[in-house]
Amino acid sequence: MTLSKWWEPLFEAGIAAFYEGDLEAGRLACEQLPSSDALPLEIERQTRRNQIFYTGNLPDLVPGIAIEPVEVPMPAGWSASTRASPPPTTASG
Repeated sequence: MTLSKWWEPLFEAGIAAFYEGDLEAGRLACEQLPSSDALPLEIERQTRRNQIFYTGNLPDLVPGIAIEPVEVPMPAGWSASTRASPPPTTASG
């Protein structure tokens, strides 16, 4: 291992631990890496993306939280599957 790749074992651990089911080890690796100013920017960015996989469930983080669906009324003809709105109507007599 060269000095310029000092971060490589931790970076790899942050990825491999997820697939091995060792979420605590992966979370710790992903927390340690960004704390260094010497970490290459692209590795820091990927590490921060990897941290998403180690985020706990909201009810575990915030005991007593109530999670409920949010209903948003949509205009007639709007389709969530196509993310398209109906064509605009013209005001014709």
